[in-house]
Amino acid sequence: MEPPGQLPSPRVETAFVLASCAVTAVLVDLGNYHRLENGDSLLPVLISLHRWTPFMWEQDRFGMLIPLLALPFRDPVLNLLVQRGLFLFSGLCSFPLLARWAFGPRRWPLPGLAGAALCLALSPPFLYFGYLGDEPYAPSLVLALAALIVLEGSGHRGWRNASAALLLGLAHWVNGGLFMFLVPAVVLRAAFLWPGSEASARRAALVAAGSQIGWLLFGAGVGWALNRAGIGSRTTTLNLSPVRDWPEGWTRLFANLRSDLAPHDLLWALLAIAGPGVAALLHRGWRARAKDAVRICAALLAAGTAYFLLLGAHSWVKSNGYPGRYVELAIPAVELGLLGVLAVPLASVLSGRAIRGACAVLGVALAAMGLVRSGPPSMERIRRDLAEVSPVAAEVLNRGCTHMAGNYWTVWPAVFLANAGLHERGERHRTIWGVTDRGKPTWKMARAMPDEQLRICTALGDAEADTWLRTYEYPPLEEAERGERILVLRARPPPR
Repeated sequence: MEPPGQLPSPRVETAFVLASCAVTAVLVDLGNYHRLENGDSLLPVLISLHRWTPFMWEQDRFGMLIPLLALPFRDPVLNLLVQRGLFLFSGLCSFPLLARWAFGPRRWPLPGLAGAALCLALSPPFLYFGYLGDEPYAPSLVLALAALIVLEGSGHRGWRNASAALLLGLAHWVNGGLFMFLVPAVVLRAAFLWPGSEASARRAALVAAGSQIGWLLFGAGVGWALNRAGIGSRTTTLNLSPVRDWPEGWTRLFANLRSDLAPHDLLWALLAIAGPGVAALLHRGWRARAKDAVRICAALLAAGTAYFLLLGAHSWVKSNGYPGRYVELAIPAVELGLLGVLAVPLASVLSGRAIRGACAVLGVALAAMGLVRSGPPSMERIRRDLAEVSPVAAEVLNRGCTHMAGNYWTVWPAVFLANAGLHERGERHRTIWGVTDRGKPTWKMARAMPDEQLRICTALGDAEADTWLRTYEYPPLEEAERGERILVLRARPPPR
């Protein structure tokens, strides 16, 4: 189904969409976005600064590609801004790239930009900070979709295969479970388009789908090989839970996802947009023009459902209590499945000039949504928001602490901010170490200090500090001083 009129060059469209996403990512990154930081989100910054490892410390699911790219930036706050900007850029780009792969080279910019703008404007914190700016799902999805688009393109076959192999290997290193979504998406896209295609088109679609599945399994094999090679900590299981547990798993996963998505403004907006598209199918001419788009939208919704069902049956998801964030990878597919019913047929009837104008409006709207939601750029506000993430960090810094021990969610934000304060003071030869969960990779460096120089801080009332200090073999300690929010411990002198 070729759209009428002269359409803009795909290269021009791609450059405009990428530029819009990049500008918006910078605006959001420099706004009030960082008030949502937490221990999990700040740990990759410490991995980049203190000891980079291929996977998250003491974990084997998420590859540390973005912390690797941020290695040259030794200022903790700047490293954070670079990492968060890369995450935001990937999160926003995942919508147009998925639209490009699903809907083809001519009809993707409108639904892609609209999906990114709606997610940025109406998403709850679960998506606004999690999917768009923190979790590895979007970077892995962007890398894999870029590989699939390269494979479908023209040009030197050897170059395309080499590029796809690299991109898919990186994608499955960043997120080892990516194939669980993309393989069903490829299969369902081909299956839903099959009935309306001619015999030659069916054969070509079958060959393309088979090739893409083979490449995705290759990428999954790369991720599995890295895990088996001992690069990760081998903490994730790949088994399904017993069949009798699946209904309960789906119920609990849906309940958690529904709670995380509250107040559901994004869902209502998507349904409001999809409604006119569905109603327009009553018109014979529109129905004929929109049939391929509707099939692809149905395939995207089916792929999101299949991914949800796989997660609800997975033993690892069960062992973690069926958290809703595990479903984030399917969010762009669900959004585009609802948006595309109206946006894709509309794009097919617009002229090239109209498409350029609509893309310009959506690009400006995307940046405006970023400004509205995060506020104007301000480094002063960024530092103020970060200070509120850890109320104890200032005392940890000012009382000369060498270590911070205790609860995971308390320790890592305090360690990040205290080290950022050391960097600002010019005391770059000093490091304040974390003694808590996922602290093993830096254990030897943290214990290299003589016992008599130890000044270990804990938050007042933190019941986990003693456990972690024993786990990491610190000497017997006694109280050295007590602050407003922290307790400072030192090594107990040996008996005379």
